[in-house]
Amino acid sequence: SVLALLILTAGLASGLALALLPRAPVNRLCTAPNNKTGFLCDDRVTCVPASWVCDSISNCRNGEDEQEQLCGDLPHSLPGHLVFYCRSPRSWVYADQRCNGMNDCGDCSDET
Repeated sequence: SVLALLILTAGLASGLALALLPRAPVNRLCTAPNNKTGFLCDDRVTCVPASWVCDSISNCRNGEDEQEQLCGDLPHSLPGHLVFYCRSPRSWVYADQRCNGMNDCGDCSDET
């Protein structure tokens, strides 16, 4: 019974160690139906246009496009591929709003 207890303890310890290992970040880059930069949902099939992320509407089945971790400190909490920083300080737009024929930045830097 001591041997069984040691084996059980070792199994639990190794399981806990594996659970605590850092996970590789999920690559969320995809091309949305509008041929622009998008956000890949957990189902690894649905690609949401960048400007639909953190818009208070869940577009992914599990709502991962609206999670606090992603939307808590815009634009800093967003993956870099979803953000375009305008020439004007502190201004940004979603990457799919760049070169769309509209002056989203206000200084036309998203259209140059």
